[in-house]
Amino acid sequence: MIRAASDIFEANSEEAKTVCKAWYAVDVGGNECSTRIISGGGGFGDGTSDPTDQSSEVDVICDRGNKTYGLLFVDTTANVVWTVSSNLEKMNETTLSLTVRGRLNGTLANTLGHAYVIAIVDGVAYRQDIWLGEPQVSMRYVQHTPYQVYVHLEGANGTDITKQGITNVDWQLVNPTGNCTPALELYNPNLFLALVQGNCYNWAAQMQVGVSNNVVQHKLLEI
Repeated sequence: MIRAASDIFEANSEEAKTVCKAWYAVDVGGNECSTRIISGGGGFGDGTSDPTDQSSEVDVICDRGNKTYGLLFVDTTANVVWTVSSNLEKMNETTLSLTVRGRLNGTLANTLGHAYVIAIVDGVAYRQDIWLGEPQVSMRYVQHTPYQVYVHLEGANGTDITKQGITNVDWQLVNPTGNCTPALELYNPNLFLALVQGNCYNWAAQMQVGVSNNVVQHKLLEI
């Protein structure tokens, strides 16, 4: 019904917004019937976006791939100003949509990382946080007891690991040595913490961690 209203009246119409709120009132769909930025374009017109779907808290895009963002429930007569972070460049811009890609600021390392798109609609700002490129992660070890070590995954180079769109972490212990074999304990749903422990003081092992987001499926760290 929401899509039908959008097809008839356009996705950003008051009619589509009213239908969205009506369905939410009877526990169908989410209460995402207000202005917001979505990933994939402005509404149903391009067949890629749905007013009941909201872009994730952090959207992940390839470092040199184009990505389009759109506005839902915004009238075409609204005053819209799009702005982007310094590591993004605008490729195409309309009132209701913006296509961006990573900007090469001298080196690729300067481009990767946190980014954002902001739409100022009639003086009100709406923001979409973005992670640009593959995860940037480092490992930190904390000795807990003489035979236990905590391993923390953290964002490298001052980045926030929780805002890199990481969907999976694959922990592995390899090449154990010593008088006992250490074991690996994970702390789900915390993807970024593990405990390595043995039943003796004399043990060692290497840690391999594969980190995935929408850009890279398995970035391997090894220490």
